[in-house]
Amino acid sequence: MLTQIQEFMFLKLTSLRLSLSYPFSYCKLKPKNKISQQKFRECFSGNWRRLSFNGFSNTAICHSFEEFDVQETKKIQGRILKLGFGREQVLCDKVLDIYVQSGDFDGAVKVLDDMPSTSVFSWNKLISGFIAKKLSDGVLGVFSQMINKNVKPNEATFASVLRACSDGRNAAFEYVKQVHAMIIYNGFGSNTLVCNRLIDLYAKNGFVDSAKKVFDNLVLKDSVSWVAMISGFSQTGHEQEAIHLFCQMHILGILPTPYALSSALSACTKLGLYGKGEIFHALVFKWGFSSETYVCNALVTLYSRAGNFISAEQVFSKMQHRDSVSYNSLISGLAQRGFSG
Repeated sequence: MLTQIQEFMFLKLTSLRLSLSYPFSYCKLKPKNKISQQKFRECFSGNWRRLSFNGFSNTAICHSFEEFDVQETKKIQGRILKLGFGREQVLCDKVLDIYVQSGDFDGAVKVLDDMPSTSVFSWNKLISGFIAKKLSDGVLGVFSQMINKNVKPNEATFASVLRACSDGRNAAFEYVKQVHAMIIYNGFGSNTLVCNRLIDLYAKNGFVDSAKKVFDNLVLKDSVSWVAMISGFSQTGHEQEAIHLFCQMHILGILPTPYALSSALSACTKLGLYGKGEIFHALVFKWGFSSETYVCNALVTLYSRAGNFISAEQVFSKMQHRDSVSYNSLISGLAQRGFSG
């Protein structure tokens, strides 16, 4: 008897879903059409208690949401919750999208609070929204809420949180070691995307030893990994290490970025290794970086400091785009050689 009741209920539910699919499919086929929006409103202003959702109708609703503003979305969200549809993950995620895109983060947080269960992807949307608005402190707050709700972060979560720490005030950096420990605990200690952020963050804040430790433990290093470590060495007074690492990168056959090459050239200038800088200049032509402004600026500075103004002028004259650094590099080099008049 129980089996027959279950079968009957299943058939009734299937029939109801099919009957409700037509108006939603109309919205899906013409999501930008004013008539489709009217159909959408008719569906949601009628007998809500008879409404049932399936994957097809969910997709149609999400298309129709695209034209609603925040105020109208709030009304729909209220009805969704009032009539017991707060467990519909797709609908809640779409409401969350609208709040995040409009910058209404209070509304977005409330959506997450009202949802009975949330996924890491929903939290990542909110975190990305804070980063897009350059609200770094908000990212750390949301991340803490996410952990308190026992939602397990993924690589995108950690990469975004580390970016927020990098963009935020110095006080945020105290948070980094705790986040690093969580990264290891959650199994992302050798994840390239996450570790690249860590290397860059540690190096920029002067924690070169910590950055190098992460770099050495990274199994799969990409060009971003090498650039972050080389530039970190170059900017924190470890020029010799920066040059050594750049040469190691070259020996391994890894194509550097223009930024890595400019960092190596800057290190040569600081150490007075002008001959080594000339060798790197040959690599500029080999790799096709002769039109990169910051590479050319590093070369102008190198040759000017060396007193080789012929080469400095040649690089300067062939630059396609010159900025204030280009002119200052040449002028300061001339001034240091007594050509200030």
